Amino acid sequence: MQGAKPSPPVTGGASTQILEWLEWLHQTIFMISTDLEITWVSDPLQEVFSPTALNLGDSFNTIFASHEQATRVVQTLRERSYLTRELVTLKGQAAGTFPAFLDVVTFDHDQGRGPSYLIVVRSVEEQARCDRSQDEAESYLGGILHSSPEAVIAFDPGGVVTYANPAAERLIGIPVEVMLRKPIGLWVQDRTNLERIISALRVDTSRKIYGQDFEFHRGDGTAVWISVSASPLRMHDGTTQGMVVFLRNVTERHQIAQSLARKNIELENYVHVVSHDLRSPLTSVLGFAQLLRRQAGDLLDEKSLHFLNRIEKGSQMMGNLITDLLQFSRVSQKQDPPELVDVVQILRQLCSELKPRLDEKKLRLEIPTDAPMVKGSRTEMYQVFSNLIGNAISHMGSVSNPLIQVRAKQADDEVIFSVRDNGRGIPGELQENIFEIFRSYPNPDEKNPGTGIGLAIVRKISENAGGRVWVESAPGFGTTFFISIPQRGQ
Repeated sequence: MQGAKPSPPVTGGASTQILEWLEWLHQTIFMISTDLEITWVSDPLQEVFSPTALNLGDSFNTIFASHEQATRVVQTLRERSYLTRELVTLKGQAAGTFPAFLDVVTFDHDQGRGPSYLIVVRSVEEQARCDRSQDEAESYLGGILHSSPEAVIAFDPGGVVTYANPAAERLIGIPVEVMLRKPIGLWVQDRTNLERIISALRVDTSRKIYGQDFEFHRGDGTAVWISVSASPLRMHDGTTQGMVVFLRNVTERHQIAQSLARKNIELENYVHVVSHDLRSPLTSVLGFAQLLRRQAGDLLDEKSLHFLNRIEKGSQMMGNLITDLLQFSRVSQKQDPPELVDVVQILRQLCSELKPRLDEKKLRLEIPTDAPMVKGSRTEMYQVFSNLIGNAISHMGSVSNPLIQVRAKQADDEVIFSVRDNGRGIPGELQENIFEIFRSYPNPDEKNPGTGIGLAIVRKISENAGGRVWVESAPGFGTTFFISIPQRGQ
């Protein structure tokens, strides 16, 4: 190098900074142009080569110990534009030579000067140290997987097991040595098990899957619920070498879910029985009160009539409450298979049914002329809009030009519906619990107050469908209820 310190070909900008970082990281590194002219050399590399072998402006060919080797390396570089662990013999100090590994990548300047080649030089000893470190890292990672409480199985592109950890053996009851180097069909003999596993993994191998649950019958005959997640096994060069499958025992979760489902059914049956038992005496009370009014109403004084009115009103309120409770309990029951529902058609039906109430309050209801179809139950969608619009009518209050607007908007994989009114609004402290059962915003103007179950039904329907419901309101500025309906699988 004749004692001269080489300078980077680019001054300032990202290129110089990157070169400095690379020199700090690799130390023995230099750069050549696409014409194979040496344009930059790191300081540590000067001490490795012969003083005449690595001068700025010289040809890349001059660093090699033989012309034949230089020709081979240059030809390979021209064909690939990169080199990886290329073993060569280079000119060293005191007219000697030394073996080394070259790694070459393309480097683009940030100032429009065209690409160059960055070359990292590693001695055989240094490469051996790197290999040992990599082996140790792989052994370390293998130890982590081996010790993992979660079951891990790796498959090659042909479905042959290349790795399985002890947790996989414990979970599915098949020894690791039986699984290794065999296709899944050879070690899963039970046809039902095989169909369930293949069904869980039958996805595009370029994509990840999460939480596919299925029941697996182990070798000892016991059944276990397994949740399968999988990811393509991508290597450093970007190629896919199969799939890594993660298995988790979710038997306890399924048992809890089944127990909860049974308790819900028991609770729903209890609600039905209690509602029926309550309705019979309630019908008698209301019937006798109405009979008393017809036969002796003229003989009753004002105070007695007031008591009779209270009996009738309380009985009617109790009847409505029982009806709403039954409706609420039926929301979680299994419905007919989901279908595409025309929400506009439902809204038109409600406009016709609610016309007497709308006319009585001189209230205008605007519905969309077009809206996305949603997948679900038509009955439940009718319940949602009947409750939201009915709630808006009941709590409108005294405002000029009362208006209710229903809107629909497509948002990613869901449809968001809104029901907005310009009524009295809801105080902030009441909004948090407004969707809970038996919670209702007091309405002194309403002759027949609600039971506080309508909005709870709306939330339950939305959550059962995988959606959500929320409210935005302020006193004196109206209220807007929003409900989202997922459209996955349409």
